[in-house]
Amino acid sequence: MGKVFTALAVSVDGFITGRGPGPGHGLGDGGTLFGWYGDGDAPSRLFPGFRLYEPSRSIFDELAGRVGAVVTGRNTYDDSDGFGGAGPHPTAPLFVVSHRTAPPEATDEQTTARAAASFRNCPPTSD
Repeated sequence: MGKVFTALAVSVDGFITGRGPGPGHGLGDGGTLFGWYGDGDAPSRLFPGFRLYEPSRSIFDELAGRVGAVVTGRNTYDDSDGFGGAGPHPTAPLFVVSHRTAPPEATDEQTTARAAASFRNCPPTSD
């Protein structure tokens, strides 16, 4: 049996975005959460364009090399312009989980799953 390794990016307010996220605006303003991806002097071996400081780069590349799949929600998918038809990781498949139907631009490299469960005490969201 394989091991499950998780890495999560969340914020205390429940949103991973700054103000004004959406198609064409990425994750919005307030990019400091991910600013360290490009501030360093050592290029990532897995993510071209990422430049980290060497201690961070070696740890980042080691952990990123273990990723077998990426799971994201529909809002992050939409805010990220569908990750350009692929995913945020160069080799791992992308799974988008949502209660909404698959977006029309979803590609064969992306898998969408509709949540089948209903949760008590949770107000419905609008599509």
